[in-house]
Amino acid sequence: MLNLQYRMHPLISDFPRRIFYGGNLLDAPNVVNPDYGNPLRQLICSKVRSIQPFTLFDLDSKEHCNGTSLANKDEARLAVHVYTQLYKVTKGLSAQTRVAVITPYAQQANLLRNCFAEKLGPDYERHIEVNTVDGYQGREANIVIFSCVR
Repeated sequence: MLNLQYRMHPLISDFPRRIFYGGNLLDAPNVVNPDYGNPLRQLICSKVRSIQPFTLFDLDSKEHCNGTSLANKDEARLAVHVYTQLYKVTKGLSAQTRVAVITPYAQQANLLRNCFAEKLGPDYERHIEVNTVDGYQGREANIVIFSCVR
């Protein structure tokens, strides 16, 4: 079992540490360093105080089912909005780093791709990777927007 993680800010690793690892997952020295994630983290957190390395948004919306997959239009729009606001706040610095938008559902991934393309144009893929959790597994990004759907 993993006992030392090198990728997540401690505020992000706190959840899997408590829920999946019984408190036994440790943060490596690189992620506990105060400069970890900077300058992007510091810029975002100082300009938008409600955004921290681990932030949840509770959206009152409903998912819809198409076959065996789920999607949520309001949540997809929120993901696009969060990205565009981060882009504005960072004056484009967020587009110069790795950004991922991930979801457990293939239908939501397709909806997210359509929403990002509609808002940002077809070249959005140069700056943002939209994928399912399974499709993205093993990679990392400086900004991750997770679309739960439900």
